[in-house]
Amino acid sequence: MLSKFKRAKCLHQLCCLPRVPQIINDVQTLYCPKSFRSKLLELIAQATQYICLVALYFEKDEAGKSILNALYQAKKQRPELKIFVLVDWHRAQRSRIGTAAINTNADWYCEMAE
Repeated sequence: MLSKFKRAKCLHQLCCLPRVPQIINDVQTLYCPKSFRSKLLELIAQATQYICLVALYFEKDEAGKSILNALYQAKKQRPELKIFVLVDWHRAQRSRIGTAAINTNADWYCEMAE
């Protein structure tokens, strides 16, 4: 437990951190992966300036394919759109348990980019 002095100091430091204001009405809770994917695909289709996605990795499955295809389609339709995708490259280079190491997600990303 922090002393009152340390707590006050920590709260002061916390208040001094840069932050992005958030309005409760702008926050939407998505309760399942299907809702998340639908919303993500909707937002990708609506993007006009930039898209920035940060993920552990995209799996080579229906969901991963639909997201990457949507990104490539958006870029094709709007060449001025800036798209940034950040994944854990080390994790993407591992294969699933029981599958050959030559079929990694990283290999799939490279195939999609060609």
